[in-house]
Amino acid sequence: MKAKGIKKVFLVGENFSKAAKGSKFKSFKKTDEALAFLKKNKISKSKILVKGSRGIKLEMLESVL
Repeated sequence: MKAKGIKKVFLVGENFSKAAKGSKFKSFKKTDEALAFLKKNKISKSKILVKGSRGIKLEMLESVL
């Protein structure tokens, strides 16, 4: 992924958290956990792709991205 310019991957959701174990990806079981992390660890000068189902309410992250 580094060859493609991807530096970080954040995964949100129960299933993604299980799948991310042992990987270099940062994962969160719930959206509010990701929100708290992103509030403390600001992302700037980056392109961000947010993809997910409406069920996990990723739109909550918009205010910190």
